[in-house]
Amino acid sequence: MKIKNFCLVLAIFNIAIALSTSQIFAQEDFKTIKISDARLIGIERGLESVDYWNVRIRPGDEAAARRQINELNRISSRLERLSNVDEAEKRWLQGQCKSLLESLNEKASPVNSKNSNAKKTNQSKSQIKSKPSTREKQTMETKTTGSQMTLEEARQVVKKMEAKYENELVVPEARKMMKSGQMTLDDVTYFVEGMKKLDQNIAKDVPVLQKMEQLGVGSHLLKRLTGDYGIASEMKREKKNLKIVLDQRIRSGYEHAKSAAGMDIEKNKYSFVTESVKSNYLTRMNNTIETLRNASLIETALEMEPTWSPKLADVERYLTTYQTKVGQASRHDELPESVNSQELTKIAKKVLAVKKYEVGDVEKMIVNSKKTPRERIEVVWRNDRFERIVRVWEEFQVCTVEREDGKRMVYFNNVRKFSKAPNPTPIDQWILGERWKSGEIDPQKVK
Repeated sequence: MKIKNFCLVLAIFNIAIALSTSQIFAQEDFKTIKISDARLIGIERGLESVDYWNVRIRPGDEAAARRQINELNRISSRLERLSNVDEAEKRWLQGQCKSLLESLNEKASPVNSKNSNAKKTNQSKSQIKSKPSTREKQTMETKTTGSQMTLEEARQVVKKMEAKYENELVVPEARKMMKSGQMTLDDVTYFVEGMKKLDQNIAKDVPVLQKMEQLGVGSHLLKRLTGDYGIASEMKREKKNLKIVLDQRIRSGYEHAKSAAGMDIEKNKYSFVTESVKSNYLTRMNNTIETLRNASLIETALEMEPTWSPKLADVERYLTTYQTKVGQASRHDELPESVNSQELTKIAKKVLAVKKYEVGDVEKMIVNSKKTPRERIEVVWRNDRFERIVRVWEEFQVCTVEREDGKRMVYFNNVRKFSKAPNPTPIDQWILGERWKSGEIDPQKVK
């Protein structure tokens, strides 16, 4: 009798220990554990892969769910065979397996059953969960206090994030830019806005995904965003690719402009007086300037190291030097015809007399064009966004013959008046715009 009582007490004691142990392990299920055991890391990655596909499987897609269930069973078998591993980590991974299996079984079931008997049969075959897991109970309870969300809700949030990064937020690619041979504003908008949207969304989503990890979901997306081979790395790579492509284009255009500006007028007169050659030089230099301006916008907007901005001023100076040499190499046989406007002639005399423009000794002045309306739109990066700067004006051209060192040099002057422009451009006031030397003319041709 005493022996029977002793056995009964011993059995009750063992049951109490088992319950206590299960409670301890259950509590561990609620925490996110960092897997450190080398043999368990492979298991964890396998579960992450299953979870990755699980969030993509639509409810009712039994074939897809079954494939992942089979994979999960294989991983679970591997886990069970492992011995002499960290018991807490192993138990946590077993909880992950259980949670994934319940979710996959639910997705394997038909969404709409024609009759309840068929649904019950499918449930028995698929081992569909009939009640929430311990983890889901925990998250549901905490959700009522506003501190967490349910596991299924977390999966739906992650699923929406994944769809966003697959369909809406794509890393801009350098190879898709400059199809016209130069950097355009469309290229700038494509690259900068794409990068900015990714930066903003990643900054917003990463903290959320870090919390999702506590529910055992979202770790694969978190790695996709921030990992060594994730979206953040792709963004850095594309910025580097863009710099390589731009450097090649700009280096070629920069050297071409520098060479053109440095040519000797007497030795290379053909390059300054032949129309087709002049047109080629001017077109290429202007294209290089446009590319540099737009590349500088990208540098400013994305806070990149300024390597293209300094080159812009150089190429603009080379262009001015070349145009001056073109004028020096040319001789005019005749002056342009006048439009015979006393009004414009009066305006031109007043503007060219302003000392700050440093116009030379004018022997003859000819207004050679009527007033023409103009408009120009520029884009700048300001206050973390692109801003359009609109300039609207009217202008006319004046040809002047000026005495220089006993010679007669022909200049062309654009006189303009702005009706719309940013500060400090004067509004509704005639001013001198571009002015350049066109070449020498025989004094006998000046009447």
